[in-house]
Amino acid sequence: MMAEIKYIDKLDVPTESKKTRLLDFWNHTVVNSYIWGCPTSELSCRLNSLVSHNHLDIGVRCGYVLQELLPDSLLRLVIADDDMSNLSTSSQRLAYYHPEKLHASLIGKLPENIEKFDSISINYLLHRLMGRLDYKGDQIFKNVDHLLNPGGMVFGSTIMGRGVKKSYLSRKAMRYCNDNLIFNNRYDSPSLLRMCLKKYFVDVKIEVVGTVAIFKARKPS
Repeated sequence: MMAEIKYIDKLDVPTESKKTRLLDFWNHTVVNSYIWGCPTSELSCRLNSLVSHNHLDIGVRCGYVLQELLPDSLLRLVIADDDMSNLSTSSQRLAYYHPEKLHASLIGKLPENIEKFDSISINYLLHRLMGRLDYKGDQIFKNVDHLLNPGGMVFGSTIMGRGVKKSYLSRKAMRYCNDNLIFNNRYDSPSLLRMCLKKYFVDVKIEVVGTVAIFKARKPS
């Protein structure tokens, strides 16, 4: 029997500080739109229909992208990150959904005793992890395969270093981020991402918007 959906008034959820709102505007409006060429709204319109009522988000960070994807109600939401401050910030932002917090290494093996999910999102994470995409992608998608129910969906986004058209600003920003170890995506490409996904999943679809690869795939039933 499915658990009863719990509703609370969104007005009861703590509002973000002025600093948080400015950071959100800078990162998700200015940077994503004018540097990476993919406004966060583009992710929402392509991915929000894939969120199930039993959902896990890996690498939640501040929770802004996930918040834009979520429907009005969920039965179960779990947010995973290797940074406790990220989990604290995002759980406050997503308090309406009563998220469960999972503190775990994102590149290592996630706990085995966790109930599986019908959908899993991974947004703006892969380009920040150390290592080649064929290594870190394999580690992440192996975890996803283990945690996803048959027929479940995995989807998300990552900034590509190769195989995409870059503007002058995106080239400069990409070089800076890689040189300063903010990103590690110099050799990441849509074709390499497709190869990683197809190792575990079917119905793999990748759409490039600006320098961002938006992907979705399904675990075989």
